[in-house]
Amino acid sequence: MLTITNTHGFSYEKLVALYQTSKEVYMKERLHTIILSLDGYTSGEIARLIKRDEKTIRKWIHTFNKHGLKGLERKSLPGRPSKLQKPHR
Repeated sequence: MLTITNTHGFSYEKLVALYQTSKEVYMKERLHTIILSLDGYTSGEIARLIKRDEKTIRKWIHTFNKHGLKGLERKSLPGRPSKLQKPHR
């Protein structure tokens, strides 16, 4: 069973507070994963609860154990930014 082995100085309560105040959906999902793991859920159970692949859950837990919150941050995406903004008139 994959578990949280290093909270990098963050208490359970601090992680919950970060989850509750985070504006980034991707970070909320990753923090939720860490919190559920600390609550004793297995990676398979977490995957079923939040509708993610178990491999992804295991990756997030492993990355958090190794790098803390910094490891959960989204990496910049390669390529040019999309042109979703409307042109100025």
